[in-house]
Amino acid sequence: MSKREEKAAATRRQFLDAAFECLYELGYHGTSTVAVCERAGLARGTMLHHFPNKQALVLATLEDVLVRRVADFQSQLAGTDPSDLGSMVKQLWSAVKGPTFGAWLELAVASRTDPVLATEFQTVMNRFDSLVSAVVDRSIPPEAAKGHDLQLGVSLVFSALNGLALDLVQVDEAVVEAKVELLIAWLSER
Repeated sequence: MSKREEKAAATRRQFLDAAFECLYELGYHGTSTVAVCERAGLARGTMLHHFPNKQALVLATLEDVLVRRVADFQSQLAGTDPSDLGSMVKQLWSAVKGPTFGAWLELAVASRTDPVLATEFQTVMNRFDSLVSAVVDRSIPPEAAKGHDLQLGVSLVFSALNGLALDLVQVDEAVVEAKVELLIAWLSER
């Protein structure tokens, strides 16, 4: 990679990091190109060179959020005992309730009324499911499924954890954590 390409990649990364932070802290509607440029410490003209408009920036950030979520899950699962489902869910919960969920949630809600974002969101979610399936295949031995569809079970756990993370927006954190512990207890009994 040439110096010019390295500099362009670093500048693009600054914008993606700034957009991610804006989504998490300011929400989708607060994530303007001006806010992203200010947070990145770069000029709007520089942003327009990399992302011609807010939609292009948001779509690139959606991809970045996917990569961040998968990396969070891989990091949390590293070193966990695949036969200890409770421990695995606890580790996944740590990743799910973090900033990547907040940014993902903002994009998910925005995709409900934005047809271009909705199409891309569906594509990214399909890839996310495939990447998570690959992580599961590498991390959890088939016998841990005890005769059940492992991929469907993992999908169910992710759905439950996403719902619990959404609860954190409006429900007392202690109540949500108690629900997570109950889910872990149920899974550990299997």
